[in-house]
Amino acid sequence: MAKAARAVSFKHTAAQGELYLQKICKLPVGLIPLKPVKGKLIVGHSETGHHHVVDAEEANVYQDPNNPLNLFIEAIQPTALVHLRPTDTHGPIAINEGDIVQVNVGREYNPPTKSLVRSRD
Repeated sequence: MAKAARAVSFKHTAAQGELYLQKICKLPVGLIPLKPVKGKLIVGHSETGHHHVVDAEEANVYQDPNNPLNLFIEAIQPTALVHLRPTDTHGPIAINEGDIVQVNVGREYNPPTKSLVRSRD
């Protein structure tokens, strides 16, 4: 869990930058587990390397194969969603043991392709 800043807890919904979090009761079926990168699970990818992550020893993260902009965090012990940026960072968000959180990544409309794309930093 993040040591530098105290993680803020939430009851139902929260946001961290382009990520929107909502607690849910159970995981949907057919999800794909993400693989850790240097002990972290990337919940929000950043082109600049300032990812939003949880510790791989504290949580599992899954992706919806039908919608890669929907992720799910399953806390296997208390953890925090942390923004890996030294300045102008989003504060950590606490996730309690046993919580399941659906994470929707922000989307933007791309006029040339007439499609929705993931928000970027």
